[in-house]
Amino acid sequence: MQGQLLERKMNMPRIRQNADKYRQSDFIREVDTRCAWHGIKTNQALGEALDVSGASIGNYRQDPEKMQVRVLKKMVDVLKLDIPALLAFLGYSEKEIKKFAREYGQEGGR
Repeated sequence: MQGQLLERKMNMPRIRQNADKYRQSDFIREVDTRCAWHGIKTNQALGEALDVSGASIGNYRQDPEKMQVRVLKKMVDVLKLDIPALLAFLGYSEKEIKKFAREYGQEGGR
C-alpha cells in the first residue's frame, strides 16, 4: 500500500509554480546518482573531491543555488554531470536545451 502511494505521488504532474523546487531536487538527484557511480558515499568524501568541507556540501544539498560557480565547475569535472540536467538546473527550458543540442551537434560534425 505504501509503495503504491509513493509511486502515485512521484507520478503526479509538475506545475510551473514549483518549477524552482523541481529543478533543485532533480539536480540533487543527478548529483546523488553520479556520486554513487563514482563510489562517493558521504558529504565529506564529496567535499574532499571538490575542495570544500562536508558541511558546505550539506548546505548546497539544502539550497543548491547557493553553490559557488567554482564548486559547480569542479562538480561537473569530478562527477561528469549530465549537461542537460545541469542546464535545466540553471533555468534553461527543455526547448532551449534541445536547441543547444542541435546547434552544437552540428558544429561538432564540421
